[in-house]
Amino acid sequence: MAPDRPARPWPWLAVLLAAALVALLALGGWAQWRPVSADDAARLSALDTAVRLRESPGDGQLVPPATLDEQIAALGPGPTPSQRRHAAASSPGDGVPGDSPAGLSAVIGAVGEDARTARDPALAATLAGIAASWSAVQARQDPAAEPVTSAEPGAPAVDDDARRCRPGVTAAVTELDRTLYVLDAVAAREPSPSPARAAALDTLREDGTRLMDSPALGPLLRCTPYPARGAYTLPDGITSDPSAAAAAAAGDLTRTAAAALATADTDERAWLLAVLERGARARAVLDPGPPVPAVAGRGS
Repeated sequence: MAPDRPARPWPWLAVLLAAALVALLALGGWAQWRPVSADDAARLSALDTAVRLRESPGDGQLVPPATLDEQIAALGPGPTPSQRRHAAASSPGDGVPGDSPAGLSAVIGAVGEDARTARDPALAATLAGIAASWSAVQARQDPAAEPVTSAEPGAPAVDDDARRCRPGVTAAVTELDRTLYVLDAVAAREPSPSPARAAALDTLREDGTRLMDSPALGPLLRCTPYPARGAYTLPDGITSDPSAAAAAAAGDLTRTAAAALATADTDERAWLLAVLERGARARAVLDPGPPVPAVAGRGS
């Protein structure tokens, strides 16, 4: 009788190898075809726009290359191969977005809308800052150009006290109220500014007043302490250089609105985005010396 032969491990090993191969193929297929999150899509869309603007012909660029370089860095890494395939399939795109004033306005509106709906507050603040920066560049080139975001966002803020009365958001209300107070003082001290400065001051005053009357502010104006005080200490130098004081107030407004965007809920962002854009545009016109910040509210 022949001795028993030990069982060969090869059949089991083949099964294990086949299972591992199937798992690897499945993972590879998922990596290639998995859906891109809404936040990733928004970030990569803004990044693609900034890169394409940066690569457009030099004499046709509306946004300065250095500004675009900073924005590209702020938007983070480029797409993975699978994300690039998804982007190409969903929106092949032709031409350079924003290579005309009308095109740039459309781009600002799209990035601003993505900022309003992003799930990640930090991404929302970055996208909003970039949209406001592009709008400020546009305002510096043409002070008569209309802002892009609505000055009358109608969605009410949340009614839960613990959420609606967060310090960052109420600080933005206070800063807008303070800015309007400064603008009234500037108007009394600088009766004949240049046409561009006059337009910037009037637009910020008119839009700021509408934003203070917005339905979105109703719940916030019931916070304690009351965020709008109506009277503030005027900035130094307002008598000697009223426009500089107004520009400084607009810069404070953009910083406060940008900080609030990083903590706000989606139903508060439309109002904050409008405040941020108005402040960034006014500062760009009232203080034309420094470059427009690449992300409005950061270092402005």
